[in-house]
Amino acid sequence: MQPIPLRTWIALAVVNIAISTVTTLLVLRVAGAPRQIVPLIPAPPPAAVQALQPASGTTPAVATAAQPTQVAKQPATALSSVRIVAVIGVGQRQREQVVIANEGDLADLKGWSVSSSRSSVYSFKNVAMLKDTFINLYTTSGSDTTSNVFWNRDE
Repeated sequence: MQPIPLRTWIALAVVNIAISTVTTLLVLRVAGAPRQIVPLIPAPPPAAVQALQPASGTTPAVATAAQPTQVAKQPATALSSVRIVAVIGVGQRQREQVVIANEGDLADLKGWSVSSSRSSVYSFKNVAMLKDTFINLYTTSGSDTTSNVFWNRDE
């Protein structure tokens, strides 16, 4: 077998450098391109989720298409900034979840509940939400974490 001439090695190196440079410039151009930012608008939750309410007897605001984001009618407190922002995968037990966001200060949800139109109720245990955080409430079974809680429903 005959060795590859030095001239061929130099030509291959130059081609490799050129291709690498062009690829890097294209990646930088695409990564640096301005993107249009589309604001997220919460979708109204279906009738399956009626309310997020405290157990203390405060009158809840029903989460309907006309008023999807208000949690409870009460004086302005940390809890008045806790909202249902989305209901995902309705009717699909393995994907169904309610996304609850806290847009205010620390909120203690202990004793609060989410109820369905079929009178099934999920009561929050020792759950506190820091400012600007969210919790996913899944219909299916699982182990609760700081940002995911499970209703453990069969349907």
